[in-house]
Amino acid sequence: MPDNALPLRKDPVQHRYWIGTRELLAVTNVLQTVGLIDGTWFTASSRLRGIIVHQAAEAIDRGEPVRETDPEVSTYLEAYRGFLQEARPVWHGLEQPVADITLGYAGTVDRWGTLQGDAVVVDLKTGSVPAWAPLQLVAYARLDLGAHRIVRRRRIVVQLLPTGRYSIREYPLVNFMRDERVFLAALAVAQWKCGC
Repeated sequence: MPDNALPLRKDPVQHRYWIGTRELLAVTNVLQTVGLIDGTWFTASSRLRGIIVHQAAEAIDRGEPVRETDPEVSTYLEAYRGFLQEARPVWHGLEQPVADITLGYAGTVDRWGTLQGDAVVVDLKTGSVPAWAPLQLVAYARLDLGAHRIVRRRRIVVQLLPTGRYSIREYPLVNFMRDERVFLAALAVAQWKCGC
């Protein structure tokens, strides 16, 4: 059976992806392998907070009940609700694993859909917005997101703040092709380093 007929599998704990028996490189692993992500500042508590906030934000978007037991998490969800109310995005996909089988990489897009009528990919951050965010988003933006294949999507990070507010960081479309070249070069180096 050809790879494109096989389902994409994801191990959310190890952050790994497969098509059949072929492992695909995760977008963030590509960026980390080539030294663009410095994991030194990641902590177990910030990672757990991000997971909890992402799960709760997905429940909000799906209209499901949200268990807000941690007051610290509540402020991030207040920020997300504020973003939804003010920006009014239309989501076509939430926390969706997608892959470029030909190039051999995969990732989980936080949100994709439309914002003010424009196609968009969105990443939610509960910490600072890293310098590598535009490369992560360009990797997602160029993937085939169902029937909505548009390569040059707007790329936005919604930074959810512990104050209950949010900020938006958008990366200019004029930089899309440059960022795409950088990501594809990083992918080639990462594949060479792992022997993929």
